[in-house]
Amino acid sequence: ANDFPRTKETTHVVSRLGKGAAVKIMDRGLIAHPDVVEALEAAAAKAGVPCQREILLGGSTDAAAIHKSRAGVPSGVISLPCRYVHAPCEMVDLNDLEGAVRILLALLYLGVKNIRLGPTLPAFVSPNILKALVDTFGISPVTTPEADIKACLEPHA
Repeated sequence: ANDFPRTKETTHVVSRLGKGAAVKIMDRGLIAHPDVVEALEAAAAKAGVPCQREILLGGSTDAAAIHKSRAGVPSGVISLPCRYVHAPCEMVDLNDLEGAVRILLALLYLGVKNIRLGPTLPAFVSPNILKALVDTFGISPVTTPEADIKACLEPHA
């Protein structure tokens, strides 16, 4: 989030704290697939949580490499608006965090499988919870772009 308090809004606002998790439309390396964006927004609606669209002019995620693999892999991202990113005092809104988790749970409820989480897992995802998510829903943490691309392109049962 670059909605810094007491500043003129002369720059592009990526996302705002307290307005919900962000569904990425694009960033420096990714153009999210429209069907994936629609599914993420539908999951947010199903979960009854607000979400906002994100266009990030700099930076990217592993999804950038994945969506350009082979003939293209439909990809999307749920982002957490964060003020003062990469600083010792990063700030998020806990309601946005809860909303992101609820969107993920709605995706699982709707039958979406093989979701990648990362770059780091939330603290509440203990080893036992991660095992249950992997075994039941095919959720796994992101690793390297190369390994994630390979895993995404493998046929799933």
